[in-house]
Amino acid sequence: MQFPQFIQTLTERLKGELPGYESHLKMSSRSRELYMEHCKGMHSARQGAVLILLYQKNGSVYTVFIERQQYDGVHSGQISFPGGKREDSDESIIFTAIREAEEEIGILRNQIHIIGTLTNIYIPPSNFLVTPVVGYTDARMKFTPQMTEVAGIIETDLLKLSIC
Repeated sequence: MQFPQFIQTLTERLKGELPGYESHLKMSSRSRELYMEHCKGMHSARQGAVLILLYQKNGSVYTVFIERQQYDGVHSGQISFPGGKREDSDESIIFTAIREAEEEIGILRNQIHIIGTLTNIYIPPSNFLVTPVVGYTDARMKFTPQMTEVAGIIETDLLKLSIC
């Protein structure tokens, strides 16, 4: 499938009802499911967002992950989508995702086209409710990691990802 058709199909599918929570549970350990049944913290969670950036490279569809720097915190050294905490000055959660990605990997916000959002996911260790924001770009990507937060950039061909 060509990139424009892929984006169009994804855009249409994101307009419908998403199976988010059920899908999260399928990919989670049983301990997360038990934790979520008894969780009270989600209602007071801080808001955050990540950007799932899609782009064309080598005739395929790619996305980008970051490796977080080592630090004294629960997400030290983790692999994640670029993103972070919503600031009071952010006009929306989508703005948060784009701002954080711009800061962490050096993208230009005017080159990003937002398709939509996925189901929020609660992250218990840091008490964040994270909104995954899906966007794409037609621009050629050259990432510049923000070295105090990002240890590395990982570009991933979506066709090579599979769930066992």
